[in-house]
Amino acid sequence: MHADLLFLDGPVLTQDPARPESDALAVVGDRIAALGAEARAMRGPATRVVDLRGRALVPGFVDAHNHLVSYGLRLMRLDLSRVEDKGELLAMVTERARMTPAEGWIVGHSWDETRWRDPVLPAQEELDAAAGGRRCLLARVDRHGGLVTTAALRAAGVASKGPFVAEADYDPLVKLTAPTLQTLVKAVAAASRRAHELGVTSSHVMCGGEDFAALQAARDQGALGVRASCFVYEEHLEHAVELGARRGLGDAWVRLLGLKLFADGSLGSRSAAISFPYQDAAGIGQLIHGEGRLEALVKRAREKGLQVAVHAIGDRAAKRVLDAFELAGVTPADRARIEHLEMAEDHDVSRAAAMGVVASVQPNFTGEWGHKGGMYERRLGWERARRLNRFAVYHETGLPLAFGSDDMPLGPLYGIRSAVEAPEPSQRLGVEKAIHAYTAGAAFAGFAEDEVGSLRPGLLADLVVLSRDPRAGDLGGVRVEMTILGGRAVFEA
Repeated sequence: MHADLLFLDGPVLTQDPARPESDALAVVGDRIAALGAEARAMRGPATRVVDLRGRALVPGFVDAHNHLVSYGLRLMRLDLSRVEDKGELLAMVTERARMTPAEGWIVGHSWDETRWRDPVLPAQEELDAAAGGRRCLLARVDRHGGLVTTAALRAAGVASKGPFVAEADYDPLVKLTAPTLQTLVKAVAAASRRAHELGVTSSHVMCGGEDFAALQAARDQGALGVRASCFVYEEHLEHAVELGARRGLGDAWVRLLGLKLFADGSLGSRSAAISFPYQDAAGIGQLIHGEGRLEALVKRAREKGLQVAVHAIGDRAAKRVLDAFELAGVTPADRARIEHLEMAEDHDVSRAAAMGVVASVQPNFTGEWGHKGGMYERRLGWERARRLNRFAVYHETGLPLAFGSDDMPLGPLYGIRSAVEAPEPSQRLGVEKAIHAYTAGAAFAGFAEDEVGSLRPGLLADLVVLSRDPRAGDLGGVRVEMTILGGRAVFEA
């Protein structure tokens, strides 16, 4: 048998403890066929040979937490991620208003006032004037709140004393700006192209009903370019139960994993449930569910064969989720997940490890907000901020680690660098452990370790060529040069 694709002169970083490294890898069809000398022997007249010349071959990255559909949609909308103050934001809204019909919507995203020169938000009248009286929704980077015009508030029936709304007041505005199915399919295609450039071949996607439909439609139309394993939100739980849907339903391209729940909000919006007052505002955040509700949802989903993933950022939220897991009888076989787990006390980290809870965490958050002067310090003070995202502590305690991006930003190499170069020793992982969390660890979190996440004969040929060996230092210089999905090159620099 001859290889269709052959990579030579590695290193080939397999993420397989039985054979951590090789110097060659052969692909036949959509599967990895062999490593090392056996792979070299499969060279044939029609084999495409890729001479790595010392560049590294790693498994395709598995992003354990993102919003692929809405990310693609944001690629098509007003990007405010680089504005540096309210003046720049308002100027971009004014420019977009010139291209938007009076009855249309201006929809933007990803502004982050904690990175501005002056973190003052625009007043209601300023935003209304910039939008020319149009309906306008500008999502904050954490997507738990946003800036809205008076016209948008009226359309959604939301009462507000200012332009910023969050959580329950924000949700109806998001629904009002919902796109058509075909627009969502275009968004999936755009997100897939960007994922290929960044080496992402599998995603754990947090899905509304329209997202799940869009992923299926995109697959049918040939527009889906990543393997999407989906968590549906609470409002879809009973529909899934009625249909008898269980974890694993679907195929290698669109698959159901389980239920996504929220225990609290975000630090950026000061709605994460913490046990002490925020440093820069009154309040201690909020728990989403009343007494007994979260516990009942976890138990029902588990009994119906659905994996459970719960968003918990603050320490109060982490404790509440672990209490619910204990009452539901969660065991390591469930691979129950806490999404984000930014803040957890040592006792709760140990509790999570004993239950085999997967820490589905986002190292890019540390890169974005975890350094001196960043959003974490502003919200919490440095002594508390430096104890967030303690990846090394989680790993040493025995928590399975899965890295994802939450699209802030999408990009595994940035996340890996953020973990390796984090400001505090308790946050730092070695390069190989960080890569493992973005490949084999994330695959494990989605029950896909026998399909993707490592380079072993028989697994799907989802591969990434990096510009050099990431273990050699200076991660800032490492780039994705080639992405292979199911044995097919989908990106080449």
